[in-house]
Order: sequence, then C-alpha cells, then structure tokens
Amino acid sequence: MSEASHFIYLLRLVDPEMAENPTSKFDNVVTQHFAYLRNLFDEGILTLAGPCTDAAFGVVILKADTIDDAIIIMNDDPAITKGIMTGEIHEFRISLMASNYSEAS
Repeated sequence: MSEASHFIYLLRLVDPEMAENPTSKFDNVVTQHFAYLRNLFDEGILTLAGPCTDAAFGVVILKADTIDDAIIIMNDDPAITKGIMTGEIHEFRISLMASNYSEAS
C-alpha cells in the first residue's frame, strides 16, 4: 500500500474551445463525467472535485490504495474514455482541510 492514500488528477480539455462552444456530444460526456464523479463520491472514494471557472483545468482528489488503483479510476472517467479531456495524476497529501466546508453549485 502506498504511504499516501490520496491522489489528485488534473483534467484538461482536449479542445479548450469546447468550453465556449459546447456540442451536444460534449454536454452528454460532461453529464456522464459528473455522474461518474458523483458515484465515486457516494462510494466514499472522492474527496473533492471541480473545475476552474476559467475552464483552465479541473481537479479530482480521491482516495485509493495505490497509484495504480488511482490511475484505473482516472482512466475510467468518461471525460477521458470519450476523449474530451486528458488526465494527469499525482500522489497528494492533504495538509489542511476544513471539515465543515461544503459548497455545491
């Protein structure tokens, strides 16, 4: 088991224009992506997820036993499997976190 139990993956749009001019395919994949993340949240795997408001990138922080497990989770994200985003993963250590922070959009 890895010393770190949290991992972060950064998501970037393959075509940044998609954020400004989304197609129905893009909207469909984003809906699948959100449902996938929601499922990870409900399973207790997802710690935090969200996009930058300028669409520069998105962040997913998750718990996994190993980086290989985290890579599988990232690579199963519909945004990646459907080719609208790329992912970059790193081990991550949460140093400070508010236990009562909650903001839903």
